[in-house]
Amino acid sequence: MPGRPINFPEEAFWWSAGATLDIGNFKALLDLGQEAAFLNGPPVPGDQMAFGRLRIRLRPAGGGGGGTGTFIPAHTWFRFTHPYGVDEYEALPAKEGDPDGDIFVTNDIGCFSAPCDFTAPLTSRIIARFLTCQSPVAPAGYVGDPAVECTVTGSPTGFNAFKVEQITGPGGAVVSCGINGQTNLFAVTGKLRAPLPPPPPPSAVVPGIAGLLLADGLNTVTFMLATRNSKWRTFALLGLDAIAPVLGAIVATVIGIGPHFIGYQLAFFAGFLLYLGASDLLPNVHQRPSRGLVASTIAGLITSGLLVYALDQAL
Repeated sequence: MPGRPINFPEEAFWWSAGATLDIGNFKALLDLGQEAAFLNGPPVPGDQMAFGRLRIRLRPAGGGGGGTGTFIPAHTWFRFTHPYGVDEYEALPAKEGDPDGDIFVTNDIGCFSAPCDFTAPLTSRIIARFLTCQSPVAPAGYVGDPAVECTVTGSPTGFNAFKVEQITGPGGAVVSCGINGQTNLFAVTGKLRAPLPPPPPPSAVVPGIAGLLLADGLNTVTFMLATRNSKWRTFALLGLDAIAPVLGAIVATVIGIGPHFIGYQLAFFAGFLLYLGASDLLPNVHQRPSRGLVASTIAGLITSGLLVYALDQAL
């Protein structure tokens, strides 16, 4: 609402994991995450975006040769093996001719424009399976505690560690005296979703459906008698009433309706019922006044409004 502060971050993580590897005077970093953010920074409706991130960094521990007296020789190749695969990168200099190189590679897969195609992040390697803490175990309801490093499980490749190897070139052999190391400790964060409630048993659903069909049939017969239609037309309309739910179920299995469109569908349905009430039911009530009928009409209107509001809030 305008004028009210919104306690909503510019970016947030469904899940993340990171590993830090110290190799002598060098530091390797692995950042993994399934992330939500906004296109232009501040939270704005319609600017939502989502992506999976895999970031690898290798640099001198002090930030550069001037800090530690060591540097990564430019154009040196490295192989990084992690829970989601194997990547090889070249240490590139800040500008051509510099003797030292650096590796800082970010691989983001998802949607980065509005409106977001939220199926795009599903192609990220990260989404295959999230790592969870194995030892020490994560707190109840979570996949890890970001303040406590742990060994992990869940790699889709079966490699639950982070390994750095200096190699002779793309696809080359490992340089035995090079910058090599491995760690199996990660900082993991993420919350488990609560189990979904079980679906209602048939004994709770079938009577309601049967009651709706019976009420629909009675309304059809009442309408046909009031308009003095023939019994054959009445039977034909009752047949359509019986077939319509089956056809609706078949169509629903082929054509999916997104959660945002359900609200419009319910609004149309409620508006159609109100139209019927105003054009047919209420005039009949006024012809034969009855407090009970008027009260029932008002109660039905309120109930329909509350139902649409509750479903809209749930979606």
